[in-house]
Amino acid sequence: MPLFPAITVEALLAGFRGVGLDAESIAHDAGLSERDLEDPDAQIDGSAIGALWQRAMIQAGREELPTEVGLAVPFGAFGVVDYLVGSAETVEAGLVALRDHFEAIASAIAFEVDSDEGGAWVRVTTAAGEPNHPGLEFSIAVTLARFRAVVDDDWPVDAVELTRAAPAAPTRHAELLRATVTFEHAAARARLSTRALRAPLRGADPALRRTLTHVAKRLAMGREGAPELEMAIRSRLRDLLPQRRADATSVARSLGLSERTLYRRLGALQRTYQNIVDDFRSAEAERLLARGRLPLAELALSLGFADQTAFNHAFRRWKGTSPRAWLAQRASERSR
Repeated sequence: MPLFPAITVEALLAGFRGVGLDAESIAHDAGLSERDLEDPDAQIDGSAIGALWQRAMIQAGREELPTEVGLAVPFGAFGVVDYLVGSAETVEAGLVALRDHFEAIASAIAFEVDSDEGGAWVRVTTAAGEPNHPGLEFSIAVTLARFRAVVDDDWPVDAVELTRAAPAAPTRHAELLRATVTFEHAAARARLSTRALRAPLRGADPALRRTLTHVAKRLAMGREGAPELEMAIRSRLRDLLPQRRADATSVARSLGLSERTLYRRLGALQRTYQNIVDDFRSAEAERLLARGRLPLAELALSLGFADQTAFNHAFRRWKGTSPRAWLAQRASERSR
């Protein structure tokens, strides 16, 4: 029986919650407890995944549930791998990153990108070759959702082919996936045009991508939980701080975790949420100041401060000097 990383099970449960299902009762009925998922290195037996889907389908009573759940998994639920994908420059580069590190989130399912002159097919298969496994449909949907979350325009998907049997009655697959959807194919895959592959990602950040690539490799494809959690939080802060929504509750929810679970895991690392926020703001302030593209007032807002004065106070606490003096010192050092 194949094994699945605990992070995949947590993402699946987050997707269940996202579509209004009682994820806790589904997990309980499938024989999974919170203790089973506490260890980020845990490997969950594939039979438990099957039981989760079986009970979820019974509770929901609709055939397109795997697609709905895949689209509902919040960006960041797969930790380092999500942010590695989201920091790429284009969809195509993000797909390559996802292909290279997919085993970290679903070792029992293979992910491939088959390119040709007109675009590429994104394909997923199970190790056991099960054509009706809901994980195939789920994986296609969750992959497309990753890019919907980080592409600015109306990102096009030409077609989706699923291996499952054709539904007896009409479903919402085409509406949900925004593509032509057909069934009973040899592989589950999605067709992306060259235009879709070249679409730029909103969170493109080469420096962050390099860092996360090293982290993912160093942590055995992202399976170590400790540094991965902090990197995931820092990556979410970049999105949520400008919106003034970077409280622990919102960040935990964006990662598919409860606030209690977030605090417990940070406690195991001997870290606090506020420590991570301060460290991120300090490093991000340096990065943005060095780029020199934002006025200080805008930079302060992008880091979640109420105004430039609050930012100046924090910067002086971090660096012992004002932002302008820090920039002048940096320019002097570079000229020497």
